[in-house]
Amino acid sequence: MRKISSKVIRPNGLIESRIPPATRKAVYERDDFTCKDCGTKGKPGRTKESIQAYHLVPLREGGEHTLENLITVCYTCRKRRDDERRKAKPVSRSSFRWRKLKDQK
Repeated sequence: MRKISSKVIRPNGLIESRIPPATRKAVYERDDFTCKDCGTKGKPGRTKESIQAYHLVPLREGGEHTLENLITVCYTCRKRRDDERRKAKPVSRSSFRWRKLKDQK
């Protein structure tokens, strides 16, 4: 497992899992509000008809909230990518997002 980037760790030691709004908007605009996998156009959101910003390299594997690490995908393609990622590398269902990070030397 890669070291988690210090750029996504808050001063209190928690992981910042939300993509900054300006970065998210820039990803959508760069990708023309279109899923990079299937070409579906959509609006940002959390419904089955929406598009979402997706980390190519997850935060837990050293990824960051950067334009180079984010793409636009639709709900269906995101689910497929997540399923493929889980099959390739099983992840604990513990609340990784909010757990305190231990010593990262």
